[in-house]
Amino acid sequence: MDNWAGDARKFFSDDVSGETIEALYDIFKISYAKLKERLGLSPDMNVLDLGCGNGALTGAIKKHVRKITGIDIAPGPLKIAEKKNPQNAFIMADMTDLPFNTEEFELIVSITAIEFCCDRAGALKEAMRVLKPSGRLYLEVRNSAFPFRLRYPREGFYGLSYSDWKGLLEKEGFVIQNTFKSLRPSLYGSLTTRIKGLFNMLYSFLMPIRYHYIVGFLCVKR
Repeated sequence: MDNWAGDARKFFSDDVSGETIEALYDIFKISYAKLKERLGLSPDMNVLDLGCGNGALTGAIKKHVRKITGIDIAPGPLKIAEKKNPQNAFIMADMTDLPFNTEEFELIVSITAIEFCCDRAGALKEAMRVLKPSGRLYLEVRNSAFPFRLRYPREGFYGLSYSDWKGLLEKEGFVIQNTFKSLRPSLYGSLTTRIKGLFNMLYSFLMPIRYHYIVGFLCVKR
């Protein structure tokens, strides 16, 4: 935790080149467009894209909401997000210390981001703070109950299982309304990545959601 922000920035800058991040933008944007129906987006919503990465989620739903703001800790992906969505605001910030007013957003969406935070409880506390009463949080998180090793920004860092995430969300005051299969695409990138993605698709089809690689939780502020 001593230099978690620095480790995370390095991980996300070194892990994928800017060119690759940009190339993946359209693939992910198409998948995330399904959030309109899943979340019932409406033109009066002020939305926070928490851990926005290259901005594909923002690009996918921005026309369906009043306003969407993205935050991320890594400058490289943020540059792509700004390039792809010049009319939207993107801020480099730590999700455990959000630069927003209390009760500012109707909806927070976070896809495969909070699990990379050293202080997940702190990130959820901040999400609770900036959500309006009865506001909703939709997050997709990697699940350590998945039977293969998951890579994280620091050696010795541990993931959370489906049950762990469920318990943490409830502990921080969220009511879980539903669980979903992830919207992240599986078949993209290198041949190795595509083979892994195909395996994940088959595994998700055969296994209960509590064992999926990524699980979606739709929650409401209590």
